[in-house]
Amino acid sequence: MVGLYAPDAILLGTTSPVISEGTEQIRTYFDELPGSGRSNRITERRTLVLGPDAVLGTGFYAFARAAEGNAPRPSRFSMLVVRREGRWMILHHHSSPHSATRR
Repeated sequence: MVGLYAPDAILLGTTSPVISEGTEQIRTYFDELPGSGRSNRITERRTLVLGPDAVLGTGFYAFARAAEGNAPRPSRFSMLVVRREGRWMILHHHSSPHSATRR
């Protein structure tokens, strides 16, 4: 998972109280993922092409945790994906809980 991120990427994780910046901090954020029984399903998304080497994706997804009986946790995300040296990678990723109410 960490290999999808640029070495200087920034991650604002759904459940994290801190900004994870760079490979090691992003690795720490995802440390508990392997074997956790967590799953993620994108339910809606939009994509904006910013240029030949940058794409912005945004949308909604639902997390599920085996430890919580796999009840979906609606969340929203945005990701800036860039191409560097011919390789696409995530440079910025923000995720937060999705509000169930509309104003």
